[in-house]
Amino acid sequence: MDYPFWITAQYLGSYQQDHSFDLDPLVITFSANLGSTVSLLNGSIPNGLSWTQDGNTVVISGVAIPSASAISARFTFRIKQSNGGVADRTYTIDLTPIALPPSW
Repeated sequence: MDYPFWITAQYLGSYQQDHSFDLDPLVITFSANLGSTVSLLNGSIPNGLSWTQDGNTVVISGVAIPSASAISARFTFRIKQSNGGVADRTYTIDLTPIALPPSW
């Protein structure tokens, strides 16, 4: 039996968010048989972002909801093939707010 596997590294990067933080799509790639499905196994992506499967990729996009504190999100995706093969990978993305100077 062949097994699916993840290609994209586990750390997706660190991004600074401001009042209109818009994440250009992050694309996570994997190798699997045609018709394989991806599910979010545990954890959650930052509020305001969403994910979709497009062939052998997972696309994360959207506008993250601004936060006054740093966010380190960890989440695990699972690939499942029709032959029963599975592969899990936990990803991390960091969002850092920009510290704005006070206005007097």
